[in-house]
Amino acid sequence: MKNDNIQISASEFKKHFLNLVDEVKNKHSSFVITKRKVPIAMVIPLETVVLDKAKSYFGFMKGTAKINGDIVNYSSATDWEANND
Repeated sequence: MKNDNIQISASEFKKHFLNLVDEVKNKHSSFVITKRKVPIAMVIPLETVVLDKAKSYFGFMKGTAKINGDIVNYSSATDWEANND
C-alpha cells in the first residue's frame, strides 16, 4: 500500500468517487477525505485491513486451559482451585 498522504476534499471525493475507488482497487493507493481542511476519513484498500488480520475464532484459545486430575470420575468432595496467573 502506498502511503502518499493524499488529501481530497469531500466535494471532490463526491465528484470523482468511482474513479477514486478504482484507483484504490487497482493501484492499492489510499487517501484522506477532508472537510474544511480537517481530515475526517481515510480510504484504504480492503485487503490491507480486513483480509490480512482476519482470524478464525475456531481454536483461538488452544493451550490456555490445563486439566488437573480426573475430569471423568469427579468427586464432589474434591476442592476446586483457581490459578490466577
